[in-house]
Amino acid sequence: MSANPKESLREKLYRAAIHCSHSITHTEIRLDIDFKQSGNALSQLADRLIAVVEPLESEVEELKTELERERIRLAACGVVALSNTPESAVNARQMSDEYKSASCDGVAMAVDREMKFRNKSEELEREVTELRAKLAAYESAQEITVPDDMQEWAGMDGATAFHLIERHADNWSDAGKMMHEWLSANIPQPKEGE
Repeated sequence: MSANPKESLREKLYRAAIHCSHSITHTEIRLDIDFKQSGNALSQLADRLIAVVEPLESEVEELKTELERERIRLAACGVVALSNTPESAVNARQMSDEYKSASCDGVAMAVDREMKFRNKSEELEREVTELRAKLAAYESAQEITVPDDMQEWAGMDGATAFHLIERHADNWSDAGKMMHEWLSANIPQPKEGE
């Protein structure tokens, strides 16, 4: 017997057809009747064929039912996959046990991870926004507090300037102003006519 279901059915029908005495020529098929059974030879052949086909009909109906159940399971996976908010996820996962599957459970776990990552991302975005606001407030509060030309910068070496800037600057704005004053005072000025 072949593993192919069509071949198996063909073989069963063939065996049912030849399970009676008959003769086949180029011009005729002759079926002999079994007088122990009711009906003529053709109806007896039909009965044998029906006996092979009837069990298959119930198997086909079972397979149709199973196919419909799998179609609904597949649709359930799609619904669960698209339900990526806590409320919609709860609603989508309420289904008959008949339609639950390992695949649907896997999709639900993936959706849970997506929601978790989205929540974490939103939380981090809020933190970044808060930090940016604090930084902007800090930067705007950086007023210059040192007076103009508070040191005699001309001719002063960089190490001494750095020490004085570090000591007297209250913030980065002060440090920037003082560094600019030192640099301006120590850039060689072009001579007239050059």
